Amino acid sequence: MQTRTIGAAGTAIAALLGCTTGGQAAAPVATLTESPTTSGSAPAEFGIVAEPASSAFPLEGRNIRLVRLNAQDLAAQFELFNRGQQAVAPYDVGMGLIERDFKLVDLPRATAYDVQESTGFDGRVSDNQYDEIVPGSSATITAVFTAPPEETTTMWLLTDVLQPVEVSIESVGSTALVDDPVLTGPRGDDPYVATLMCPSRGPEGDGAEAPVEIRLPSDVLFEFAKADLTPAALQTLDVVKDQLDSAGGTITIEGHTDAIGDDASNQLLSEARAASVRTALQDRLGSGFAFDTVGFGESRPVAPNTNPDGTDNPDGRARNRRVEIRTGDVTAAVPAQLEARPMTDDVAAQGAVATVEGVERISGHLLTTVAVTNPTSSVVEIAPGSGLTDSGHRPLGITVANRTGQRRSKACNSGTERLEGFRDLAGPPSNLYSPSGDLPPGASVTLWAIFPAPPADVTSVDVEVGGFGQVVPTPITG
Repeated sequence: MQTRTIGAAGTAIAALLGCTTGGQAAAPVATLTESPTTSGSAPAEFGIVAEPASSAFPLEGRNIRLVRLNAQDLAAQFELFNRGQQAVAPYDVGMGLIERDFKLVDLPRATAYDVQESTGFDGRVSDNQYDEIVPGSSATITAVFTAPPEETTTMWLLTDVLQPVEVSIESVGSTALVDDPVLTGPRGDDPYVATLMCPSRGPEGDGAEAPVEIRLPSDVLFEFAKADLTPAALQTLDVVKDQLDSAGGTITIEGHTDAIGDDASNQLLSEARAASVRTALQDRLGSGFAFDTVGFGESRPVAPNTNPDGTDNPDGRARNRRVEIRTGDVTAAVPAQLEARPMTDDVAAQGAVATVEGVERISGHLLTTVAVTNPTSSVVEIAPGSGLTDSGHRPLGITVANRTGQRRSKACNSGTERLEGFRDLAGPPSNLYSPSGDLPPGASVTLWAIFPAPPADVTSVDVEVGGFGQVVPTPITG
């Protein structure tokens, strides 16, 4: 199995237990029941591990596996291990039948998958949501999703209390799964598959509306080799419409394909797909907009269509199959300067410290991590709607600014809000920093968010950390 994880929770915990502020020792977080594992060093019997997002809520995902059940369904299963000193139930951390805060993300195809529906409001999730996991023990968590395309070989697992982890997908017939009734149904009609929305905005400039850039994957918008919009595409364009409503002026729509097929066919397909998106947006936006559509076929790839050895690169081809939507002046040789973002320092004022841990380029996206620590002897309260968090507690106060192209991005989201899962690809929510919800003395939490990546020649970005008033120039790795 392939795995990729972020952060180093064990190192952060060890460092914090001995940290001081102004000569006064910080109160330690709850003692762990065993030594923490760190990325890449987990014992073999634990398999793929997703580490705790917060040292004060030390839950760990062990032996994570993704297995295709059939052509329609894929199961995610792992052991939720309790490294803390308080019992906790899966329901308490968003792993229940209704508030099922799991998400699988296929980054090359910019597609998000929420847990399938079973019956009523219930999802296809293990029915152990109220069973307490006592310290030092674990519970098996199973959730069933719509299966991604056959060419998808890895996906990212996102939850509310674990750090993101990339996991390889095992084939139908794998014996890795523990039996669970949800693996065989019932199955609702909604596939719960959505396009990632990752808009970037430019500077306001002379009182005009900020230009908007949105890249949409063709795999959700269209069926293979066709230009007719799918039902999922129509839902996506409803959300795009909200992004463009106030833009006015000219909307440029570009169609792009991968390199499969001949040049002439790909050119015609890219033009037809751009035209389909234009028609749908015209219907939604009404008058007040001009449209400019163009097809580039396979001539402007953003990723290699083949690997260095000449073999097929399905992930690269998926990134090249796209529709790009822009507003504003896309021909300016020198873009207007991006204005500074107003930010508060309300979280820093309580003594918390934020450190940008890294920005990694992954399949056309940026995975950004920021460590927030509490070195004081008092609880740090991070309320919804603080400079760091939105009304739903997620760390959307963290943004990324590309000063080369003069664009600012918020965290990607999966379109419309769903009862069954979280919308924005950022976490963890501040009400799950600890069992009590706040960040206790001596604790540390790793915040993560997924953003659209700038062009490949951009090698650094500014990470803007709201609630701390920080702008941190950060190199892009990967």
